[in-house]
Amino acid sequence: EIANMLNYLAIPSPGRYLYMQSNGTKYIKHKDSKWFTKNISDILSNRIYTGDLVQSKTFTSKIDGINKRLKDENEWIVAENFHQALVSKEDFEYIQGLKKTICKRPNKLNHLKGKIYCGKCGYELNKREVYSDRPSFNCQSNRHKLKELCRISVSEKAVKEVIVKLLYNFMCVFEDKKAIADKVRNSKYFKDRINKRNGEISAMRKSLKELELKTSALYQDLKAEIISLADFEFIKAEYNREYAKIETELNNLVCENKKADDLTLLDEKLERLFSDENSFDDDEYIYSLVKKITVYSKEQIEVEFTFNDMFNSLDEILCGEEMLEE
Repeated sequence: EIANMLNYLAIPSPGRYLYMQSNGTKYIKHKDSKWFTKNISDILSNRIYTGDLVQSKTFTSKIDGINKRLKDENEWIVAENFHQALVSKEDFEYIQGLKKTICKRPNKLNHLKGKIYCGKCGYELNKREVYSDRPSFNCQSNRHKLKELCRISVSEKAVKEVIVKLLYNFMCVFEDKKAIADKVRNSKYFKDRINKRNGEISAMRKSLKELELKTSALYQDLKAEIISLADFEFIKAEYNREYAKIETELNNLVCENKKADDLTLLDEKLERLFSDENSFDDDEYIYSLVKKITVYSKEQIEVEFTFNDMFNSLDEILCGEEMLEE
């Protein structure tokens, strides 16, 4: 209210005042600056108006380079009654007490923090709630001293609409994939294929065990001097080659069988994900499904979901020619 009244009365803001004092030769960017809430808050918290001179309030972090940090108040250098006071110390302390009791508007939880980025410069978009009913995400590249300001800005409403639309699309696609998955899983070919692989896996594991026993017996023959060292090394090399070949084939069969298990697992996970119990009207829920959002413009918004990898895996399984054979 104070800031609005000062602007209404055309009282120059601190930046505007500096510009006017320089006769328009300096501080050009502050030419049309206005009063903001932060200006008022800073003034009401500044002891300099009580006549005290406060110095050495900040220090430069060696780790962060040019970033300044605020020191503890007991480390400040304070010269009391250094100049004429504009505000009494009693009034100043009273104001500090008032500020602590003022009910500030609670910040709404930003469910997309760390998830939404500018498509031009790559910086994270900052959520602004100038109007409580129209929050938006804006690029803060100007704060990082980039040469050009991206000026990327998009309303949260537009972002949410894109997310919900894509979720409904995914849900429709999943219904089609689920139908295919059920057909594949229930097909005679699919079941016979699994049974055949299980039989081959058992046989190969038995063969590996036999090779291990043969290798052990070979050591005993060498120890008993039944065979020479040259014969031992030759036979052992043959066993090792055969063992490696069978082990590779076994791993391939196990991986193929795992796809069958994954088909059921992915189907169940995605079905829970898109169940009717989960409402797409719930902000916390839909934003929890988002992995990353990249905003190139109001019309071009890319969304990567946490379940994208599951969809891709399901596609790989269903697109296998062998599994789709009748």
